Amino acid sequence: MISPIPDYQTLRLLHLKIVAKLGAIKMGTLTQLLSSVFKLAEEEWRVLLSGGKQTIIQNRVEWLCTYLKKDGLLQSFQRGVIEITERGKEMVEELKTVDYVVVNPPFNNKH
Repeated sequence: MISPIPDYQTLRLLHLKIVAKLGAIKMGTLTQLLSSVFKLAEEEWRVLLSGGKQTIIQNRVEWLCTYLKKDGLLQSFQRGVIEITERGKEMVEELKTVDYVVVNPPFNNKH
């Protein structure tokens, strides 16, 4: 049985926590870690988008990184490598008691 690929909201908190714990991380490594955490079957994480060049999980992780960078929670100092910002670290601490989706919805246009 194939596990469902997690949606944006499901990936969001875990994504931040992994980057906070590991520091600078390559996008491919992060995608592999998240696939492992969600116990995606090999055939699941290999499913390509209709364009045939990118997997669904890879696409979700990359878009999530884009949104989190726009929110000031992640930064990229080198192509394909991300790290958490001070604001991101503070958010991870706050998330222990507060629902991030309610406090800081995606596509925050303050930046």
